[in-house]
Amino acid sequence: MVTTASKKRSNIEKLFLWTYPLVLLSGLVLRVFFVESNDQTITALAQSYFLPCVFHQLTSWDCPGCGITRSLLSLFLWSPYWSFYFHPMGPLAGLVVFFFWLSLWFQSLKLHFNNAQMFLKYHSWSALILILTWFVLRNF
Repeated sequence: MVTTASKKRSNIEKLFLWTYPLVLLSGLVLRVFFVESNDQTITALAQSYFLPCVFHQLTSWDCPGCGITRSLLSLFLWSPYWSFYFHPMGPLAGLVVFFFWLSLWFQSLKLHFNNAQMFLKYHSWSALILILTWFVLRNF
């Protein structure tokens, strides 16, 4: 018997499965036709639409996540150089989302991709170590 929680999860996975390629395509269209990709443009977009970092305002230190929004925005606009420039974890986060989407795609095709959970587990620990290292190198 299918429970409502698993049915809801299945619907969310289906939504993610079909919207992720559309988001990537829309980012490519924006990049090619409308947005010049450089650090001033991306910073202006981020400052216009996103909240400022509270940790940075209170301590004047860069938090471990400072720059990740601009990095993901750069990745969305298909600018991997600027994505890495703003925060080195941005491209890595994009790869994790891509591999998660790919594992959902394989799962929907009834192909078993059992390594996805193990990949996400090890990636979580390595990402935490890299973020803390980035915090220390950036501030001290």
